[in-house]
Amino acid sequence: MVETTAPPVRDPGRAAAFSDAVVAVAMTALVLPLLDIDLSSVTTLGALWSKYGGQFSAFLLSFFIIAIYWNVHHKVWFLVRTVTPVLLWINILWLLGIVLIPFTTIAIYEISGFPVLGFQLYSAVVLYISITLGLMIHLIMSRPELNVGGVVASPWWYPLRFAFWWALVFVACLIDAEGLGQYLLEWSAIPLFALGFWQPSSIKRANARAAAVGEGVPPE
Repeated sequence: MVETTAPPVRDPGRAAAFSDAVVAVAMTALVLPLLDIDLSSVTTLGALWSKYGGQFSAFLLSFFIIAIYWNVHHKVWFLVRTVTPVLLWINILWLLGIVLIPFTTIAIYEISGFPVLGFQLYSAVVLYISITLGLMIHLIMSRPELNVGGVVASPWWYPLRFAFWWALVFVACLIDAEGLGQYLLEWSAIPLFALGFWQPSSIKRANARAAAVGEGVPPE
């Protein structure tokens, strides 16, 4: 009789710590361009905002977008029991998008004239981040050997809900960056917050049934 051994459990803590460090560096890098602002050229807060308001707005948008995605990533990694090469590489691909955010933030306000290219680059990168995060969540939720157990399955599209929003923003920036594209991108933090808390009724019912028997973890 041939004995089979279970695959080794690889501690996900190292990957989580590495991811947190990369995200922290990306968030810190956002403020570096602000250090070049010449405060001697302005005398009031109104004048500061009038001259550099676009730069500050881009910084705040990117800061909160990274914060929202890190929060989702942070919560879902609490459900990871072990990591595999596939999961690690999806996580690395997600981090690739995160570290590109500071670059695309600069592209929003440093391109001469209206930054059509900057808006298109920005929305494309965040769309990429949304897709890789959605794939990561779906993999964790759908593979019992990867998660801690008691995870309530969700429809395949639910982890990709952020990607659907950013696909809309990206298409709008391709078609009408100076109008609808700019409007959707500049206010993207609000729908992202809403999507972060939204759960369809089918998932709520599944969570309620799981809670009734003492198990179940809400999917992200």
